[in-house]
Amino acid sequence: MKSGFTLSVPNPCSEDWNSFTPTETGGFCSRCQKNVIDFTKSTDDEIIAFISKKSEHTCGRFKSSQLKTYAILPTENVRPGFMLLKAGIASLLLLLVSKPTSAQVSMPKPSIEAHQNIETTKPITHSEKNVVRGKVTSEQDGSVLPGVSVVQKGTANGVQTDQDGLFELTLQPSDELILTFAFIGLVTEEVKLKSPIPVTINVKMSEDVTGFVGELVIVGAGHTDSLYSEKRHPLKRFWNKITKWF
Repeated sequence: MKSGFTLSVPNPCSEDWNSFTPTETGGFCSRCQKNVIDFTKSTDDEIIAFISKKSEHTCGRFKSSQLKTYAILPTENVRPGFMLLKAGIASLLLLLVSKPTSAQVSMPKPSIEAHQNIETTKPITHSEKNVVRGKVTSEQDGSVLPGVSVVQKGTANGVQTDQDGLFELTLQPSDELILTFAFIGLVTEEVKLKSPIPVTINVKMSEDVTGFVGELVIVGAGHTDSLYSEKRHPLKRFWNKITKWF
């Protein structure tokens, strides 16, 4: 069963982060007289580990992409002896139900035609002359970015990238062709298109590290022990172990 919590900063601090006195974990705010922890370079696992130890009255600096719901899978303690018993029973069941067979399986010959890659040059039609295609990836790790808004500047003409970070947009007539790429937590990018069109472009977007500074509000965490464990009746735990065998 999953558990987790949601991080938010409902009342961001108006103080300038650059004016804070640097500390080992972030910066000291002279106005609030508090140490503000800088989480902007922390991973999800590091944030989860911190919240599990201290979940109240913490001021932090976050990127907007870090203010989200964190799902946690409870760890399951399995003894090695139990794993060996489970493997032994499974092996015994396989020996009991398996029967020797002498059937011969004829393998089909590979088709030469099926492995041929025939490339053909498709002529550009009139409807494709104003089409721009591309791919949007992360500047940090090169991963694809789905859901990015791609809009022709000065118009309502736009699309979103698919699950592979790809997009295709038919342009409207305009004196200056500029595409705007936007997504929450990322720096908005603008790309000026050059002739000839159709054209294929690759766009890299970076995270917005401006950050939100303020006191954390954690929803759904409860006690920190509940983030990693689930209290169940001993008989129910034993029954769940048995059912997993099958």
